[in-house]
Amino acid sequence: MAGSGISLSLGLGGGKPSTSTSGSGGGGGVSEPALTADDATNVTINTATLSADITSTGGEDPVITLFYGLRDREEAVALWDEEADLGAQGVGTATKNISGLDVAELHYFRFRAVNSAGTVWTAPSKTFTTLFAISTNTLAATILARTGDPVGFVAYATDEDAIYIKNSSAVEEWRSFSSTGSI
Repeated sequence: MAGSGISLSLGLGGGKPSTSTSGSGGGGGVSEPALTADDATNVTINTATLSADITSTGGEDPVITLFYGLRDREEAVALWDEEADLGAQGVGTATKNISGLDVAELHYFRFRAVNSAGTVWTAPSKTFTTLFAISTNTLAATILARTGDPVGFVAYATDEDAIYIKNSSAVEEWRSFSSTGSI
């Protein structure tokens, strides 16, 4: 195998054989890059910002690609719903703002880095859930139907589980409007 750029290691104690390739002909001081995925930020009903930290280029700036979709496709490039090429990146943060996402859905994502020494993926895939949207008219009609209260109200979201509302005449009384529709 000398000069082929491929090495085989059997290990001791009955371990499984592993192979590694050294990219374009074996070397020149280039090694695989290293990167990690950050949590999604700026998540809205149909957008998000996704970032990866490139901690090592391996001696050659890797090409970074973001893969994302409604299912975790691991390293199966052709199966991901979407991909975005972020180009060659040095050490630092690579960021992509994505849009056109499905509302109120769980989304998966991971990054891939490729240089002449090889390909690495962030693992495991990260997830985020886009926000849901409810119109003020829909909320008002639901409140009126459930409470019979025609008086005005103020609404605001405080967490992922409920929207809190209050009748404008009852300053101290807040009611929770949960995803199950209970008030």
